[in-house]
Order: sequence, then C-alpha cells, then structure tokens
Amino acid sequence: MTLSTAVPNGLHNQLGCNNAKPKCENCYENQKECSYSVRMRKERPSNSRIITLKEENIRLRKELERLQSVPNFQEPRIRDEARQVVASSTLGPLASRSLERTSSNEKQLTKVSQISDQGHSENASTEINSSLDSHGTQFHGPTSAMFDGKYPLERKNVDSIAVVDTSQRAQLLAESARQRQLELINLRSGKLNFDGLDPELGMVLLSVFWNRQHATGSIVYRPCFMRDMASKGPYFSPLLLNTIFFVASKHVASKDGPRLEGSCNSIDNCNSGLLFRRKVDSILHHPETQVLCKSSITTVQALLIMSDALFSWCDERSLSWHYLGIAINMIIDLGIHSEKSTLMLAKSHSPEEMETHRRLFWAAFVLDKVQSIYQGRPARLRDMDNSVPMVFLDDYEELEPFDTLGYSATPGDAGLPTHSVSTFEHLCKLSAIADRILYSLYAEKSSQIDAEELFRTSQILHRDLTRWHESLPAHLSIDFDTSGRPNTSSGCVVLPHTLSLM
Repeated sequence: MTLSTAVPNGLHNQLGCNNAKPKCENCYENQKECSYSVRMRKERPSNSRIITLKEENIRLRKELERLQSVPNFQEPRIRDEARQVVASSTLGPLASRSLERTSSNEKQLTKVSQISDQGHSENASTEINSSLDSHGTQFHGPTSAMFDGKYPLERKNVDSIAVVDTSQRAQLLAESARQRQLELINLRSGKLNFDGLDPELGMVLLSVFWNRQHATGSIVYRPCFMRDMASKGPYFSPLLLNTIFFVASKHVASKDGPRLEGSCNSIDNCNSGLLFRRKVDSILHHPETQVLCKSSITTVQALLIMSDALFSWCDERSLSWHYLGIAINMIIDLGIHSEKSTLMLAKSHSPEEMETHRRLFWAAFVLDKVQSIYQGRPARLRDMDNSVPMVFLDDYEELEPFDTLGYSATPGDAGLPTHSVSTFEHLCKLSAIADRILYSLYAEKSSQIDAEELFRTSQILHRDLTRWHESLPAHLSIDFDTSGRPNTSSGCVVLPHTLSLM
C-alpha cells in the first residue's frame, strides 16, 4: 500500500518532502519539485559518556544515602539539600524540573498528612501500644529482609546522640504535676477503674506501689497509667492493675489484711495477695483474650512486675524466668529496644510515649541483669543490641519528698527528697557494666579465652566500675565507716532504693 492510498487526499498537500531520491513519492504525486533539506544525524552516546553518567549516578546515590542517614532527614531543610545535590549534577535541567514538581507535591501531601494526623491522633497511641496483628511483627532488625537499609547500622554512643529538649522536659514536668492533682479529683468523681475493688483500698495499694517501684525503676510511668485509668486509655489494663495490687499487697499494713481476702497454704509465701494473683493468672491464660499471644505495653509491664515479685517474694524462680523472657521478647517485638529502628523513626511519638518506652526498656534491662546474676543464667537483653538513651526527661519525682509508706508501720514524710530519677539512671549505667562483665568473664566459653586476655579485660571493667562510682552525685555516693554504717556527713541520701546502687 502506497502513501497516496493510505492518507486522505486532504492531507497530501500538508506532507513535505522526505528527502527520498531520485524523487520522493509525495512530491511525485503532487507534481512538485523536491526541495531537499539538510538534516543533522543524531550522535549516539559514546562509551565514555555512558561511563560518566553511571559514575554520576553512583555518586548521587551515595550522597542521598548520606543525607538519609541523618536522624532528622524528614525535615524539609534536609530534603531540600538532597534535591539541590541532585539538581546541581550533570543530569541537567530535566532532573531539576522533576525535583521541583516532587517538592511541590510533597508540600501538598504534607498538608494533607497534617490534617489526617489530627483526625487520627486518638488512634495513634493505641496503634503503637500493641502489635500490628496476630500474624505480623512491627520490628525488623538489620538481618531481616524487611529491614530498611537507609537507616544507619553503626551503633554510636546513644547517650551523646540524645538531645535533651528543654521544652519537652518542661512539658512532661507540667503534665506530671497536673496528673497528680487530677488523681484525687478523678477518685472523688468515681472515674478511676479499680476493677471491683474498694476505691479506698485501691488507692492505698497504688500509693504503696508508686513508693516501692523506685528500687526496680519506673516500669509503669505514673502519669500515663493514672490518666488512662480514668479515661480507659491504652496505658491501662485490668491485667496491669491487678498485678500492681498483687505486688503492693505484700507491703500493706495489717489493718488492711482482712480486706484483701484469701489465704494460701503454709508453703505459699504470697498469701496476702492471693485474690489478685488469681485474677492475674485468669487474664493471662484466658483462652479467648490470649494476652500472651499479642505484644502490648501493659502486658510487658505486668509481666515484668510479676516476674520480680515471683522471684523476690514467692520464690518461684522458674516461672519468674519465663515471665521475664516473654516480656523481653515483647519489647523486641514492639521495637522498644531500638530508637533507630524503622518503626520508631517512621512514627511520630510524643515525648510522653518516648518517656514511657525508655523507662520500660531500662527497667527490663536492670531486672534482666539482676535475675541473670542471682540465677546464674545468660542475660537476654544486651547493651550492644539496643539504641535507647539513658535519658529520662520527667524529673518530677527527683525532688519529691520521700514517704515511708510501704516501708514503715507508721508511714510519714521522711524529710528527704526521693532522688528516684538519678538513682534509676545510675542503676541503668551500673547494669550496662554488669552486662559487659557477664558477657566477658562469665560466658560459657570464657574458660577458653587466654588467661592474660581475661586479666586485661577484668582490669578494664574494674576501671569502668571505678569511673561509675566516681561519677555518682553527692546525694548517691554512700560511704560506709568501719562499723559498716553509712556515713551521711557528705550529704548522701540513704533510702531503700538508693541502697540498690551498693
């Protein structure tokens, strides 16, 4: 088929010469003279040009990876810098225009995202408080195929990376003070959920627990728990509440004993809290709820508290070890052990949530070392496998007057500041050194290491312990006289929980 038959007659006059020789078909059909035009032949890219473009592509990718490794890559300033790097490359104006369109689209998406975040703020806390679903996991480490390689893998000194935001510290301090005032208001208005227990006795048990958890660290962050106890929020659960009641019942004065109900046989040490332990066991092992099959913050907290009580009070060491292991597995499943993980970086956590996660992780870390040492078993949370800073912004309880409730039959104000935050911080640092001691000197294969190398390692660890002791503030640096009594002339505060540092 010729061009004349394929193209309508009205279009013949619009067709130009195609430079065919001796005469093009179009000019022949229209009885015109061929006017040959000079056409430049396109030059094919040379091998050197292709190599140059490949090298440029590699360089740009490396530069973008460097920018993406910055913790605040999502900030507009960092993203703009990344675009400028690409725009200034040899890719030319086409890439620049493409990046400009991308920037414009991102700004529009940011506005939409902000509106969407406002509409979903209530669901955010619930979303980060538990696993995605019964079949998936939230955290993927560097060895996983699901790991996002754009985040840095090297572990730096996380304590120096964490930037203390004074505005966040002030926000948390103000919220803690406000929640303390709301506790009594919510109690009087009947908003607090005591799971059927008499509110007066419930408040006594809660007060005892808050006063005694300084020794093990802030497993439960009080402002979140008490707020959600009144509002049915994600940081409260009947399991956690009854676990707290069970632990506190040991330290309640005898006048409250009859109201706790229940007694065990002579071989059971947990007689006063039997009622609460039965509730805890019922919730943990209920076939419908399957609490142990889903990772959540409140379940981790309950298991840690229960594990400590079973070990130190009830002498049930095997069950205590199991509960602690499940709690640690849930912590890793939720990604709480890594503030550099894709989970933690992808989601916007409030200062309150970050404070809850940090306190929970380090409390678990301390308990793991305590049980590992006492039971002679390998530690499961390693210092080298976490990136959680030992930075606690809410210091409301640091200077709060210490009450002897739970320690004395006639409780009252001891006239001393509690210093619970600084105690917990230095207890975490001591536990990190203990982790290195356990791994270096008491591992199963330590006996295979050369004796001289073990000696050098022990000297390094001894220096670490010495530096830790020298770094203690005056109120925690407890010295003992020749009779074994603490010397308080230096201004140190000798309280039950500060003695945990000795």
